[in-house]
Amino acid sequence: MSKVWHWAALAVAALPGAAFAAAVQSSSYPLPNDVALNVSGGPANADGSGLKSSTSVDLHSPIGSTTLSGTFTSAPPDLSASADRTDRKLGVDSRFSAPGGVSVSVQASSEMQESRQTGTLVPAGLSSTSAITKTDSAVAKVTSQPVAGVGVTMGVSQSHSETTQGNVAVGGSVQNNTVATDDKKAFASADWSPVSFLELKAGAANQTASVSTHGTANAGDEYHHTAPYASATAQLWDGAQAKVASTDAVSPINAYDFAALAQAAGANSGLEIKPNREWRNQATLSQDFDNGGTLSATVTQARIESATELGLTPDGAAAPMSVSGGARRELDASFSMPLAGYGLAGTTISSQATLRQSQLRDPVTGQMRRMSGEVPRQANVKLTHKDDAHHLEWGVKGRLATEQRFYQPAQMTALRTDSGVGAFVTYNPGRYTVSLNADGLIGGARSQVDTFYSGTRDGNVTAVNRTGDNSPMVSVSVQQKF
Repeated sequence: MSKVWHWAALAVAALPGAAFAAAVQSSSYPLPNDVALNVSGGPANADGSGLKSSTSVDLHSPIGSTTLSGTFTSAPPDLSASADRTDRKLGVDSRFSAPGGVSVSVQASSEMQESRQTGTLVPAGLSSTSAITKTDSAVAKVTSQPVAGVGVTMGVSQSHSETTQGNVAVGGSVQNNTVATDDKKAFASADWSPVSFLELKAGAANQTASVSTHGTANAGDEYHHTAPYASATAQLWDGAQAKVASTDAVSPINAYDFAALAQAAGANSGLEIKPNREWRNQATLSQDFDNGGTLSATVTQARIESATELGLTPDGAAAPMSVSGGARRELDASFSMPLAGYGLAGTTISSQATLRQSQLRDPVTGQMRRMSGEVPRQANVKLTHKDDAHHLEWGVKGRLATEQRFYQPAQMTALRTDSGVGAFVTYNPGRYTVSLNADGLIGGARSQVDTFYSGTRDGNVTAVNRTGDNSPMVSVSVQQKF
């Protein structure tokens, strides 16, 4: 990957950003020849500690524009974090127009995140721990309209991410481990509107993904796949839209799961971590009303080709691993309606509901069950009143009971939150936002049941631990804009 833009963006970030960040709130400096310099800065944490700065240069010309940007964050621990962290990001974003209605866009970024943790919150047995993640990515796209009503997009992308984890034991020994992922993709798509109310889209991405780990374990693997997709969107009666889509959905490889399996199982176990993948079919129907209300519902039917679950290695160690086969179904529905027509100006009622059902083969027992961590049903309703004159927004909310089950080789954990009613208040005068959120003012009790088995979950139950909490959960957050 070319380093020209990298050093250009680094120079941009190093210009006034570091010098002015502590003092400059938000400024834009007009410069000659369609060039604009933007600088902003301030504290990184809500308590006023740390430093966050951002600098960008916008270059404009008759054929397009380019933005070079750089951000820097140095944040010591605040009340919500226990680790020092430093983030640096450099980027370039270029968009140009070519003859014949062709447009070209190029985006690239380089980011480094570093965190260090010491003190009482470090994991047991360690005196300190640190992690450095470096991510470089770039994508280039060309879009054209060869004939009326038809659009074509082609492009390539590449990304590389590497994380080095360093742990210092209480005895002084140092243990380092590095995990890295690479992703290369070529993609193409086309859209066509044969009639004014219908849009058709189709495309495919050819992807090569690799992952490796070095240090506490040494292993690597590479995966190739082609993921097609297609969709059709129709405008029905006034404000109504229907969409059907089918896609081979592939998630990025989880490098940490890969490293955990490599460390637990070794190189010749026959077990592997693959990208999570499913063939997904969806149908969506939505309706926009004249008074600003919306109603939508989406049905999803998916065939699971690969999923990640906790299982046992040949030596009996617990580790994440890929399992194949299974199915997943989901129904999502949402509704929002202003109540001004009923004499309640500035008030809106909204609701959302999701039903999920999945089945895959348990890697430990061989029986079919839900995916670990799946929430079978979720539903909530919210009544919100907005007072623009006083910069306030408040309301009440109700939530249906939820339950999750997490599966380990010799343990099953069930988490449940009962149905409950809560409230919220937000004050936003423009420069900052203060939010108070309270859950479980009525109901909302939380419980956890841990069931332990002899050997594996095929064995007898040896112990059951139950814990619960029915006190309200209250949180306060403060956000400030610079």
